[in-house]
This record gives sequence, structure tokens and C-alpha cells, in this order.
Amino acid sequence: MKKSKAKVAMLSRCFGEAALLQTLHSPSDSVTCCDFGANFLFAAGSSDKLVRAWEWIKGQGFVEASFSPLAGHRYAITSVRFSPLGTMLASSSSDGSTVLWNARTGIRIHTFVQTNGSAVRLSIFAPNSTFLVSAGDDGAICVWDILRRTLVRSLPAHDATIQAMSFSPDCKYLLTSDTVGVLKLWKDLVEPVSDLEDSASPSESIECLVSIVEDAHDLGVTGSDFASTQETPADNVLATRYTLATCGNNHLVKVWSFVVVHPAKQWNPPHSPASGSGRQSLVPTPELGSPVSPNSLGPRRENSFRIRDSKRESNESLRRRGSSVRRRHKQCQVSLKLTLEGHGSDVTCVRFNASATRLASSSLDKTVRLWEIQSGTCLRVLEGHTRYVACCVFSRDGSLLASGSNDKTILMWDVKGKLSLDIDLAPSLSAFRDKLSGSSFDSTGGSPDISTLEGGPKSSESHAELREVQLLQRIESPNGAVNTCDFFGNNFLAFGGGDKMVHIFSKSAGSRFQEVQNVSPIEAHAFSVNQVEFSPCGKYVASCSADGCATGKRVPGNFGTGRNAIRTSRFSPDGKLLICAGDDQTTSAWRTDTGELFLSVEGHTEAVTALAISPDSQFLATACSGGHIRGWAIASIWDQCLMLQEDAHDLGVQSCDFSPSAGMHGTESYLLATCGNDSLVKLWKILKDLNTPHATSSLLLSTPPAPASPLRSPKPPPSAKLIRTLAGHGGNVMCVRFTPDSGEFLVSTASDSTARIWSVHLGDCLFVLEGHNRQVTSCAFSDDSSLLATGSLDKTLILWLLPEHLVYQSVAASRLRGQPLYALDWTPADVISWLKRTLSFPIAPSISVTENLDGCQILTLPENEIASILSLEDPEQIRELALQLKWLRHEELNICLPEISSNSDVPHEFLCPITREVMRDPVVCADGFTYERAAIEEWFLSGKLTSPMTNSTLPSLAYRRHSQLKRAISEFLYDDSSEPNTE
Repeated sequence: MKKSKAKVAMLSRCFGEAALLQTLHSPSDSVTCCDFGANFLFAAGSSDKLVRAWEWIKGQGFVEASFSPLAGHRYAITSVRFSPLGTMLASSSSDGSTVLWNARTGIRIHTFVQTNGSAVRLSIFAPNSTFLVSAGDDGAICVWDILRRTLVRSLPAHDATIQAMSFSPDCKYLLTSDTVGVLKLWKDLVEPVSDLEDSASPSESIECLVSIVEDAHDLGVTGSDFASTQETPADNVLATRYTLATCGNNHLVKVWSFVVVHPAKQWNPPHSPASGSGRQSLVPTPELGSPVSPNSLGPRRENSFRIRDSKRESNESLRRRGSSVRRRHKQCQVSLKLTLEGHGSDVTCVRFNASATRLASSSLDKTVRLWEIQSGTCLRVLEGHTRYVACCVFSRDGSLLASGSNDKTILMWDVKGKLSLDIDLAPSLSAFRDKLSGSSFDSTGGSPDISTLEGGPKSSESHAELREVQLLQRIESPNGAVNTCDFFGNNFLAFGGGDKMVHIFSKSAGSRFQEVQNVSPIEAHAFSVNQVEFSPCGKYVASCSADGCATGKRVPGNFGTGRNAIRTSRFSPDGKLLICAGDDQTTSAWRTDTGELFLSVEGHTEAVTALAISPDSQFLATACSGGHIRGWAIASIWDQCLMLQEDAHDLGVQSCDFSPSAGMHGTESYLLATCGNDSLVKLWKILKDLNTPHATSSLLLSTPPAPASPLRSPKPPPSAKLIRTLAGHGGNVMCVRFTPDSGEFLVSTASDSTARIWSVHLGDCLFVLEGHNRQVTSCAFSDDSSLLATGSLDKTLILWLLPEHLVYQSVAASRLRGQPLYALDWTPADVISWLKRTLSFPIAPSISVTENLDGCQILTLPENEIASILSLEDPEQIRELALQLKWLRHEELNICLPEISSNSDVPHEFLCPITREVMRDPVVCADGFTYERAAIEEWFLSGKLTSPMTNSTLPSLAYRRHSQLKRAISEFLYDDSSEPNTE
């Protein structure tokens, strides 16, 4: 007993004396919800239908913002939440709506209306900032796309009202709970979808559901919160443990542990036979508690812990407390870690602090309690409200705790008892700008050279021009019509046509394209060029013609029979195949490395006029002049038609293209766009599972099934599902292409002399481009979608500059969604991207590296082994790699993470002006200031085209990474006496 009291006393001294700092008043009604945003911006909702916002001012404390209160709801406010980077605010109400606000100005961005118009009890942002999830009385989960302002999916999740909901910090899992005490854990609900359908089927709900805990709290769950940190069990480095707190109407607070096991992929070095043909060798996923070889997985995390209970012990523990667990996912284990008792009545809210070491809970007993998570000890009981406390929340640095009550007040508690109203907690932008002006890192040394920013040079004279498509350059082709064009990256352009040649242009100073001397033009064919395309690596240019040949510049040999015209030829996205088709009704795939024929399929009865390859390089779509579309598996052992869509377009199909995002990231379908002589553009959903074996890698499928019984006719191939028809052109539509970054937009060209840009998910025509005076035959986007090229029979090719708000909102959403929040989830492509932007020297990884080196390995393999895999021999390069790996592992694995008492201890140039927090990935924008990358991308995503520091229109929305500042921040946070091991 004495030891226990001594421990509590020690914890109390460490935690400080919590004290009341300030009292805020809600003039007309009780406070129902509250939240802290970036820079100590605070918002609260009340029963009077209003949302109020306060900001910190030195000497006065919290003062109501100039744009407060926010009026937009018809009934009481039930939830307010800031976006992860603090640029947006979402408020929900029992009127069935959720309103998205600009957190800086209070301007309404959009209103989302719940399905069936039922009351919304809460809404939360996904950790990647691009999705908003709302739930309420109908028991359904609604997932909203913030960029598109559309409903992504609606799941019938619970049979009762959903009152609590929270995301895991890596954005993978969503926890929902209801008024009868059921907890449900969902997986991948906020993955981008390609089928353009609003609602999810029951089978999809079952697939997303990972685990169910019944009777978690008697009489229902009222609140939940995931800890912001993730941990790894000591006996399995491939497992991730999430900590969750819940509260309910039984006066208890419970702390849960969710442990999920990740599949392990073993590294195959370049000389290993298993690494041939791009194959990936998978090792079995270990069960929880099974040992993992340190030789294959490298060092374990120093902050790891031991799982206390086995599966049997966990389930028995839950049953003793009246709960039961049903695991729908064999790699997920749920256990009850702590039960915290102390409140005298129902608990209304629970929230972790930023470091996940403390937990706050509010109750109908008029108190707020502070808990120490590791021991489950109650550190403080905060008393000050005269009626029940409805909500509580920590500030983002953990120094303040706010509690809102039915007594119409909000109490601001100084958690450590060291603050006063005279402290400069949130410096103003002007003060922040003044402090940055003396930075040794040139944060405000004038606007940088825009040509060095990611995305290339852009300039605009007015805010209006940022929202219009501008004609950038007109290129003449005096000797023939332009039939085809293609971009490589943002700086190279190829086109061909009636002059039988392929022309190569490159971007010069001043953003204009000029023909490459001594290379272009290329005398390619005896007849007009039908199609030209760069390979994904940019080393090759392929073209095809009516002379029956498809020629690849610097590709071994010619492709084609030479007897029939080839109408179309395209590279597979992985660059391993060049696929050609034409008048002989045959589609052939040739290896780009050897020039050998890999695959040949037949099935069309008329000339093949268009083809497209899925982004994962596993599915081929071909279309013919008769209007039919066929689908094939890209595998030399599979030549059967897997999908047949008859009469897709009257009078024939002219072009087709796959969305670059659909079919990737675990989605179960492809999105195909087609166009034809019926003046229409159509979007089709093609299921990935077409009764074919699963492909373990591109160009590789398992043995096909046995042929159908001769007593029974084979089942006809399934058709595609028509999702949307886009009408607007006044003539034959000749070409369609998706934007390559995210597939958010689609361009089409037609014989009516126009090109149209469409919103894929809204179905709206955004722009009609009128610059040609004859049929527009072709189109192509640059890599970042900032440029569009259109070719025409009028012997010109036009380069269009797309509006930056259109491009960069899409790019920002794509970046926020595409980059996993934790390095453990990185794909090989993510790893290569990190290496290229982090290291000061260029790297040229082999194919084996780009297909095998994932995030798990970059965090666990020894530094010298990774250097060997990358073929690094220079000692300085190896040392730099080891240092970057050391900092990455410090940041990702929370090893020896420094405890920063306040931002006043940090140099101001290390703080992001938007979030006022230490930057992890600093970037320099066109205004000359440095921001956290995710923060400025969320800024663009919310529709802002201005500088966060000067409020003036940005000349460009592109940015470049600040490597020097990133290195200084890493040294400040993580450097110690130990050097990285490079031996």
C-alpha cells in the first residue's frame, strides 16, 4: 500500500498541478461538443444551433474569433471536429447535415446531407484529411470524399444509433459503437473507390468488418478514441497494436488493445533465383506470439512490449466482464487492457492526449478525470462545473484540457499548472513572419524560382486566370495532320501523323516546347502514323502505322506482321510489353527487352481500333470497329476472352483508357472509359475477379482451370457494367484519356472540333476547349496533369495550361491518399520515392529493388544490407543513407523520441506556419515560405489558392522540398551521441 501511494505521489509531481486557466461562456444554451485545432484554435457546438470558435491572444487568453458564431444548422449541434492539419472544421447536427467550414475564415465550403435525412450524432476526418465520415440515428456509416464533395459509400453498420466513432492513426481502421454497447472494427473504409456507386452491398460490409465486441458497456457506448501512437509486440515485429479507449452508461472507462498481424515479404537479392521475372517470394504470416527470425527482419523496436494475454485469456477476461468477441479476421486479436473506475455516473466522453500517455474522461457526475494509461491511475479529479459535463478534449500539444458542460460554460484547464494568459501560446501570423525573416534557412528569402518547384513553371496574373484553361502554345505540323500525341513526364512531347514521321519536342526555358535537334523528326513509317506513345521509363518511343509495323525507338526489332495495318499500340504500365492490334483482328503482346512475341489473342470479327492496359498490368481491354469490347488476362498461358461487352458504341469504338487509380490499392474493379462514333463517352466497371486465377505479379498467372465439360456449353464471358454516359459532343468522339495522377478528370476529343474535360465522379463537363478548326484526333496529359495536348486534322497541336485549382486539388488529394501515413505500410514504389527525395545523390535501383524493397524491410534490414541492395559503394553515400535510415526509424518507431515541453523550446523556422507544430517534411512554396507538406496540401484541398502567410494569390501551387531544413530538424529531434551502424 505504501508503495502504491508513493507511486501516485510521484505521478502527481510529474503531471503537475492542473489548474483552471479560463472560463468561456456559451451565451444561450448548453455546450454539447468541442475540439481543438491547430495553433490553439478552439471550437464548440451547443444546443442553440450555433458553432463558436475562439483563438488565443496573448494577454487575453481565448477570445471569440471574428467570424464566430457559425450559423448553418436547424437543430442542436452534436459534433465539431477539426481536420488533421487544422484548415477545415466539420460540424454535425440532429438536422441530418454535416457542414464543412474554412477554419481560418468561417466560410462554408460544403454541406453533406445524411442518407435518409436521419440525425447525425458525430462526424470525424480520416487521418489523411481527404475523407469525412458521419454516422447517427440510422446506424449507417457515410463516407464522404472532401475533394469531390460526394458520398463514397454508405454502410448499414449497426442496428442502433451510432454514438461513438474513431480512426486508428494510420487511417486503416475505423471503430464504431452504438447505444446497445456493440463495438465494430472496420478496415479500409476510406480507400478510394472506382465504381462510382454511392452505397455498399451487404457483402462489402462483411468484407470490411474485422472484429465485433458485444456488450462492451452496459446500456450503450457514449464515446471512443484511438491513441495517436502505434506499437509493436516484442514477440512479433510484424504485428501492430492499437490502443482504444471507450466509455459508456455504466460509469466505466475501458482501454482496449487491437493487435493486427501484417504479412511478411522476404527480400530476394538480385542474384537470387526467386527474384527473376519480378516474382515476389512471400513467407508465411506468423501467428501472434510466434518467434520471428532476427536475421530476416532486423532489429526490433526498442519501445516494444509484451502481449499480456493469449487469445483464450483475453476472451475469458471479456466474458467475466459481460463482453464477448467475434473475430472476423484471423489476424486481428482484441483484448481488454484496463478498466478504469471512479466516476459516479455515466461517462460522456474520452480523449487521449497527443503522446497517448494520458486520458481524460467527462461524466454526468459534473467532473473530469485525468488518467495515467500505463498504470490506470487517476491523477486528477477536476471539479468546476455545476451541471453534467458533456465533452472534453486536449489541445494538440497536451498543455490544455477543455471541458464543456450543460451549465453553458467551457472550462480551460492548464494541465501542468505552468501557464498564464500572458504566455504567447499562438503567435500571430505577423509575429510568426517576423521571426522567420531572420532564419538561416532562407524561409522568406523572396519567392523561389518557380521552375524549381515540383510541377514545373506556372504563372498567373489574376485569381480568375487560375480557374480557366489557357492556350499555352500552338505547334504547327505543315506537312500533315496530327493523328496522335503523348507526354513523358512534364518536359517531353511526341506526336505523329500524316507526314509519316514521329516528332519529339522538349520543354525549354520559358515553358515553351521546341523540337529536339539531331533526334527529331524520326522517319518511322511508309504511311501515316496512327499512334505514338512513350514507354513508362521514357527510354523508348513506340509508333504504329498502316504499313503493318509498330516500331520502338531503341527497342529490339520491329513489331507486327507487316501484312495488315496496325491501328493502335501501347506499352503496359510496368513497361515489360508493347501491345499492338489492327486490321487482322488479332492483338499481340511483345516483350520490350527481347522483342519476342509473348501473347497473341483473337476474338474480334472486325478491325481492332483501340486497346488499353489496366494500371496493374494484368488486364487488357480491346475494342473493335463493330462496337464490341473484350477483356483478356495478360498471361502467355491464358488466351480466352474473360469479358465481352457487345454493342458498347454504335458504329464502332474509337478509343479507350483505364483509370490509373481504379484496380490499384486493393480495389476490386477497374474503371474503363470508351468513346465511339455515337458521339458518347462511357464509363464501365470491370470486376477484377472474372473467374480467373489471382495473379501474384504482372505477366504471371496460375494454371488455367480445366476446360468445360463437352456435355455442356461453356458459360459466356460476363459483360462490363455501364456506370455513366457522358454526352455533349456533336460528332464522333475520337480519343479519351484519364488524368495520370489520380484519374479524377477525363478529356475527350471529337470531330466537332472541340475537346471536353469531364469530372469523372460528378459526370459534369467542366470545360469545352475550342482552338482547332477541324476534327480533334488525339489528346494527352502531362505527368502532373498541368498540361494537356490536343492534335487535329488542321495540322496543329495545341498545348493547354489547366487551371491550378483543378490540378492541384486533385494532386493534393492524390498525394494525401497515396502516401501511407506510416513507413511500415510503404510499397516498393513508396520506398524508392522516399530514397530519391531524401538522398542528396541520385540512385538507379534495379528492377529487383523496385519490386521487392518495401517499408517493412526499410525499417528492419541492417543499414549495410540496404546499402548493398542499392549497390552503394561510396563511404559518404553509405553514411548519408545510414543517417537518413536512423532518422526515419526514430520517427516511425518512436525510439528515444524527445519530449518537447513546448514550441517555445523549438526554433521558429522548424515550425509550420499553418499548424505551429514541428515539421516532418518541410517544403518551400511559391510565396517563399516553408510549410509542412501535408498541411499545405490540405490547404489546397480545402479550396484555398492564396498564401497562408500573406493572403495573396500564389503565382503557383507547386512546391519543392527543403532538404537542408529537414536535415536540421532531424538533427534537433533525433541526434544523439550514437552514430548509425554502417559496418
